[in-house]
Amino acid sequence: GATHALAPALPDAEEQLLRLTSGRGFDAVIECVGVPTTTAQAWRLTRRGGVIVVVGVGGQDALTPIPIVQFALQGKRLVGCVYGSSHVEHDVQRYVTLAESGQLDLDAMIGRRIALEDVPREFASSSGAAGRTVMVMA
Repeated sequence: GATHALAPALPDAEEQLLRLTSGRGFDAVIECVGVPTTTAQAWRLTRRGGVIVVVGVGGQDALTPIPIVQFALQGKRLVGCVYGSSHVEHDVQRYVTLAESGQLDLDAMIGRRIALEDVPREFASSSGAAGRTVMVMA
C-alpha cells in the first residue's frame, strides 16, 4: 500500500514529501491523474533507479516533458498500467471460471451494495469504500 499521498495543488507538497526520504525520493510513485504536470511531479519525487507507474489515462495530445538524458543518468523507469496490466480478454474469463468453481470469493471483495441514485454521493465521500461498492440496478 501507499505510505504517503500528495495533493498536487499544495505549494510545498513536493518539498514535504522529499523531506520524508531525506531528499532521495521514493522507490515507486504512482500517478493516477493522467496530466503532464502530475506525471512530471511523480518523476521528480522518484529516487534514482525508482519507478513511476502511470495509471491515469491522459488525453491523446498530453505530453510530459522529461529530459531524455535523465533516463540514462538516473535509471528511473516510467511504466504504464491499465487494469493492473492484466490481459482483460484472457483474465476476466479466468476470474469467472474461478468464481463459478468456488475458488474465488467475489462476495468477500464487496464492501457494500448501493442503489444507482446513491453513486454520486458515494464517490464524493472520503471513506474509500467506493472502490469496493457494487451498484445494484433493479
